[in-house]
Amino acid sequence: MLLLAMFQDCEDSDCVVKCRGAEFKVYQSTLRKASPLLDVYFGCCSKKGEKEVLLLHDFRVYTVQALLEFMYCANYSLGSDTIKDLKTECETGPKAMGTGAFWNSKNTIGQKNLVAACMFHMTVGIAARYYGMNSLDDLSRHKFEISLSGVEAEGLAQVARNADRLTVDLETRRLVARAVVGAMQNDDNKHDFKYLDMSKMSEEFRKLLNENLACRLKAEENLSKRLQGTGVLL
Repeated sequence: MLLLAMFQDCEDSDCVVKCRGAEFKVYQSTLRKASPLLDVYFGCCSKKGEKEVLLLHDFRVYTVQALLEFMYCANYSLGSDTIKDLKTECETGPKAMGTGAFWNSKNTIGQKNLVAACMFHMTVGIAARYYGMNSLDDLSRHKFEISLSGVEAEGLAQVARNADRLTVDLETRRLVARAVVGAMQNDDNKHDFKYLDMSKMSEEFRKLLNENLACRLKAEENLSKRLQGTGVLL
């Protein structure tokens, strides 16, 4: 990957970011400008003339790479290698990010890729908020919403499980709850949510689902009243 090569070839860098066996050679000034948290860290801990080593083992390599890419390019990408890694984690990970029934089923590659993309953007958003990178947080939510819009019912159940399990922000949870409620109202989709055990979901997420359902029912009721006598059938 060209971006990874750029970080590896930066011989005059003054910082090495290490994450689960991967190393990225970067400039402290770039990281300090992008993140208030890292600005404070380097201001307190870095020693003049010495190359700083920053350990970021709490995140996946692909998440750290997205952070660094945004710091340098004001954007980040989702490559095929990342999609492959995410799908492997979902299928076989000790804390699997989805039910095997979904990932081992005959769901299309496109649907599996979209669900993996949603998970990726959620993790980038979590990292962005941790490091105080508001612009990246907004961008990751925007990319998440785009990916979410293409996810079908069974995939939405997987996204919902992970949005509830991960420490995603309230707005992202609302986006997921809105999408789930919209899909669940279609009788043809209800069987696709059989793996979404509501008893295992947090009280907060169940509340969001109920709020979205109430809003939809109210909107339908208001529309029905407006259409009374017009001959239009809902």
